[in-house]
Order: sequence, then C-alpha cells, then structure tokens
Amino acid sequence: MNALSRLSLRNRALTALLTVFLMVGGVIAMGSLKQELIPSIQFPIMGIVTPVPGASASVVEARVTRPMEGAVLGLRGVTKVTSTSSDSVSTVMVTLAYGEDLGTAQTDAQRAVLNLRGLPDGATPQVITGSIGDFPIIQMSMSGGADQQQLLATVRAQVVPKIAGIAGVRDVQVSGVADQVVVVDLDGAKLAAAGVSPTAVSDVLKVNGLVIPAGQLAEGRSELSVQVGSPITSVDQLAALPLPRTATPATSPAATPAATAAATTKPTTTPPTTPANPATVTLGDVAKVSLAEADVTSRSRTNGIPSLTLAITKTPDGNTVGISQALEKLRPDLERLVSNGKTAVVYDQAPFITESVRDLTTEGMLGLAFAVLVVFVFLLSVRLTLVTAVSIPLSLLIALLGLRVGGFTLNILTLGALTIAVGRVVDDSIVVIENIERHLQMGQSRREAIPTAVREVATAVTSSTLATVAVFIPLALGEARSASSSVPSPSPSRSR
Repeated sequence: MNALSRLSLRNRALTALLTVFLMVGGVIAMGSLKQELIPSIQFPIMGIVTPVPGASASVVEARVTRPMEGAVLGLRGVTKVTSTSSDSVSTVMVTLAYGEDLGTAQTDAQRAVLNLRGLPDGATPQVITGSIGDFPIIQMSMSGGADQQQLLATVRAQVVPKIAGIAGVRDVQVSGVADQVVVVDLDGAKLAAAGVSPTAVSDVLKVNGLVIPAGQLAEGRSELSVQVGSPITSVDQLAALPLPRTATPATSPAATPAATAAATTKPTTTPPTTPANPATVTLGDVAKVSLAEADVTSRSRTNGIPSLTLAITKTPDGNTVGISQALEKLRPDLERLVSNGKTAVVYDQAPFITESVRDLTTEGMLGLAFAVLVVFVFLLSVRLTLVTAVSIPLSLLIALLGLRVGGFTLNILTLGALTIAVGRVVDDSIVVIENIERHLQMGQSRREAIPTAVREVATAVTSSTLATVAVFIPLALGEARSASSSVPSPSPSRSR
C-alpha cells in the first residue's frame, strides 16, 4: 500500500487517466454482464438409462445392468457406480471425481456403452448428465379454446418456434396435456384371411415413414442430394400402407364351387372384406388404425382453467434477465396466435435477480452516504470527503470489470461477494482517510502525510481485510458434496 501511494503521488496524471479508464470499463462491463439467479453448476454424476420393453427385472439385471456396470467401471474418474434393475428398464448411476471434465466423461461412457455386445433387442441406452442450467428459468402457462389437442398443436407449431427464437433460449418444453398416439389394433381373423403375418405388419411399420439418404445426383457442376421415402403425417396415410402376403389366404368353408357359381349368378348386398385387387392388402384392411391419448403424466391449470405449461431453459451464455424482458414483449403476439389466447408467467428468475441488484445498489448508496457523512462530520474536510465518495463506486466498477474479464456472471454469489466488499471498502477508507487528516493537522505536507499515514495503517488494514477473506477460504478450497463450481471470493476490489 505504501509503494502504491507513493507511485500515485509521483504520477498523478497517469493515475487519473487510469482511474477514468477503469471507470469507463466498469460502466461498460456493468451493462454487458450476464445476469442469472444461480451460476451454472455441473453435477459430477452421469445416468445411463436403458429401456428394455417386456423384459423382467432379473433379465434386465443379467443382460443389461451388469454389462453396463462393467463397461463404465474402468472409465477415468469414476469413483462410484450404483444401479437399479426393474421391469423393462435399467438405471446405472455413475459418480465422478470432482474436477473431471463432464463432457469428456459423457463421451467416454457413450463409446463404452455402444461397444457392448449381446444386449437384448430393443435396448436403447442413453447417457444423461445434468447441471443447474437444465432447470427452467421461466415457466409460462397458456390457455385458449376448448380443444386442448388443438391448443397443443398450435403451441408446438407456432408459439414454441417464436420463443425459441429469443437470443439465449436453449429449449422450450410443453406439458400439461396428454400427447396423441396412433393405436393399431390388429384383427386376427382378417390377418389370416389375407395371408398376412403380424411380423410383416411390424416390419412395414418400422421401415415406412422414414426419410433415408440415397446419395447424390450430379448434373454439371451442381450436386443434388437424393432422399427416399416420406414422413407419415395422418392416420389415413398409415392405414393405406400396403402389406406383403406371407401365407396363402385362408379359404372359407362356404367357398365351394357351387357356392361360387351361385355367387356369380346372384348379386349379394354384403360388402367385400378384402380389397378388389387380391394382390394388395393395406394396413386398414386387417387392423383398426386410430388416434388415442397417451397415458396422462401431468395436468396444468391456471386459475382453474385447463392450460399448457411452457418450461424455458437457457444456453450457458444466455442472459436470464434479457430473456425474460424479451418474452414479456413477445407475450401479446403469442396470445394473438391462439383463439382467446391468454398467457401467464408462473415462475420467473429475473425478478429475483433484479431485486438482488437493486438491493446491492441500495446498500452501496447507503454505505457511501454514511461514509461521507462520518468523514465530513468528524474531519470537516471537503477534499477528504470527496476521496471517500469516489472510492466506493470506483471499487465496485473495478470489481464489475474483473467479473466481466473473468467470465463470471452477476448472480446471488457474486452479488453477495460485492456486498461484503462494499463494507470492507467503507471501513478501510475511513481508517486511511482519518490517519491522513491526523498527519495533515500535525503540519505535514500532503506529499509527506499521505505516504506516512498509509504506511502506519497498511498492516492493520491489510490484516483486517485478509481476516474477512480468510473466512471464505474453506468454501473456496473445500469440495462441495452437491456440485463442483467456480465461485469468486469477496474482496475489497471485487462408493462404490
């Protein structure tokens, strides 16, 4: 501190220029800092979920869970693996050592899982990771019209794309009403009569409705991508799928030559049960194809009215407050997309962030006012009072610039650190200013009084500040049990 004070006195122009530069940088950083409620924290845990349709818990454990455990136990950084085997699903939880790169670990786990052989047919393992960023920052409800399925279709087709177009939005999930699924109810008698096996129906459903790349077509200097197939968008298209005959159609006992001759001479009023072309059998000929609601997993109501819930998550570099403000401006346009559309924000992190920033500003202003008042009342010096008045906002601006350069965001942790720093700046400013004034009253010049006064209190001020910082050292060095994250510390300037 003594060397810094002497350097400042010898280079007053440079000190003033540097101060202005830091203040401008702090103001710019204050406007560009991303704001969020909680910093993005990645949990050192991975989950491998494998659906195995129709398999019992014992089969799942023997053929899926144990091979999965063996595949991930040898991965780097794995400290604990637990598993649960139940009917039709296997869940393997992998705990990693703190400090391991979660993205690399996820890639290694996916590679290990894909290399497994002998998994049951239909087993589709998925490696899942999670972080604070996966939680929605905004939940909004939307209602309108009497038909919930029509509302769901409109929201997914028109509302979701508009919200997803907001800068910083990663995903928009819609819940609150059951999805529609296609039900294919096979008729055994019609299958036998048409000579179609259930396996053939399953194979046709698997290969149809897909768009498959078929190469490229070159014409001069131009190349066109060729795709085969088209998606199925309606029940009628699904019912019109042709089925291959895999057996000779069953013959009715009444289909004797005499009966056939009689049928040719006497018209019948009974409609045919097989298509006119005996070589073509469609899915609709042997099954009932219809739409039905899937199992209901959630219901959403707003003020007693059925509605949909839209959960919005942000990208790692997204600004929560900016997204909230953009969504608020977009809400009238969203309501016009739906007949009698109404929206309501159920949960929003932005007000909590804005309130925290407002509280920090209020505390900073109060600290500044009291510090100025104390210095002026007891020292009766306008010059020294102005020095104190400048030190607090300057320290905060430098801290904000440091946050911006360090890649931190403005959240409850950094705001708490800044609040503590304001208190330290106020205390240290009063101590240093009071000692400088004492030396000035002793008849020393400013060039002599300032370095001498700073040297006398430098040890005490530094010790008291370090004592405050030392309280937070365990938080900075300790390994959190729930997650691993980088948390800035407050400072006067900113089984297995």
